Amino acid sequence: MISSISFSFVNSSNAFFLSSSLTKGLLDLASKSGTTTVGNNITVEITSDNTGDLSCTSSDPETATCTIENNELSIKPLKTGNVTITVNGSKCGSETYNLTITEEGDTP
Repeated sequence: MISSISFSFVNSSNAFFLSSSLTKGLLDLASKSGTTTVGNNITVEITSDNTGDLSCTSSDPETATCTIENNELSIKPLKTGNVTITVNGSKCGSETYNLTITEEGDTP
């Protein structure tokens, strides 16, 4: 996360001043990884001061899908495997959640 970058230039002989700043918002997930079974959905709270859009993508949509609603990441495990879910903020970068999915009754 970048909280602020700024610079300035002053040339006293020409009374010239240039200033610029870049502020990048906060994006964080309540947890970064987990284990679940097929069909046992996962919900992860998102903390964000993003004023833009939040979106998510799955590294393998056949293994798990994701949605975001009301600052909550919902992951639906479809089959066994490992998947990385990436949450992107249009104005605050990205975070990842790594999920291991097992069959019901398997010991993770």
